[in-house]
Amino acid sequence: MQNSILLENISRDELKEIMRAVIVEERASAQPKPQQKDGYITRHETGAKCHLCVQSVDKLAKEGILVKYRIGGRVLFLESEVDAAMKQVVMRRRKL
Repeated sequence: MQNSILLENISRDELKEIMRAVIVEERASAQPKPQQKDGYITRHETGAKCHLCVQSVDKLAKEGILVKYRIGGRVLFLESEVDAAMKQVVMRRRKL
C-alpha cells in the first residue's frame, strides 16, 4: 500500500503557510541552545575545561587564583571567572 495524502478544500497558499510554519518550528527545535556562559561548574568540570586534575583546581582555589563558592555543600566555580583566571595565568606564563 502506498503512503499518500489527500488534500481537499485547501488552497496552495494555505498549504505553503502550513508547511512554512512546520519547517520554522522544526528548525528552531533542532538548533542547539547556546550554553549559559555565567553558570556554575563543578571542580571536575573546571578541571576538564582547563586540562587540570581536581587537586590542581583545589590548589588554584587555595592560592586565590580561582574563586570558589560553597553552595549546598558543593564547591562550585563561575564559568566566566574560570575563563578570566585562565587567561591571566596564560598571560603571566608568556611574560616569563
